[in-house]
Amino acid sequence: IALNEPERAQLSKIFSLDPNNIVTIPNGLNKQFGSIDPSLFEQRYGIKDFVLNVASVEERKNQLTLIRAMKGTPYPLVIIGKVPPGQENYMERCRQEADGNVTFAGGFAHNDPILASAYRAAKLFVLPSTSEVMPLTLYEAAVAGCRILVSQNVPIANSINHLIPTFPPGSPTQLRALIAREMERPSTSD
Repeated sequence: IALNEPERAQLSKIFSLDPNNIVTIPNGLNKQFGSIDPSLFEQRYGIKDFVLNVASVEERKNQLTLIRAMKGTPYPLVIIGKVPPGQENYMERCRQEADGNVTFAGGFAHNDPILASAYRAAKLFVLPSTSEVMPLTLYEAAVAGCRILVSQNVPIANSINHLIPTFPPGSPTQLRALIAREMERPSTSD
């Protein structure tokens, strides 16, 4: 079983398997991500229309590049995620480089309404990962109505890849320009 077509091709190649023997079954999404009230998050944290990252806080998720890209911008950044064992030093580096516009909200249970509310309150979701398989957070953000930016290393479904700008995961400068463009772009109702 593979989560998407790139993973299916990779499994076939690595294990010398006939691709016809591998079934692609993507993750499903909880409807609450598209319908919950954004004010739950807004009231708790006092911010809305921010840049959001939801991922475990670890090197391969690359939050440090996002923090560097956001430094000195007028946009708030919210990072939601737990710190896996062995990544405490990385988290400390993120905290040290963050300016006053960064909120480290910690991790939430997947079914916690505050998580879905955070997606709904955000304006832009950014996933700067250096490595991913099928990031469920990307699709949760899309269902919630966020604009989305992802690194070139994040697989995106063919049906939507033309809608999502990408950037090199090691380039805070390019990411910063994309964030500014997306945050300043007028909202649409579609």
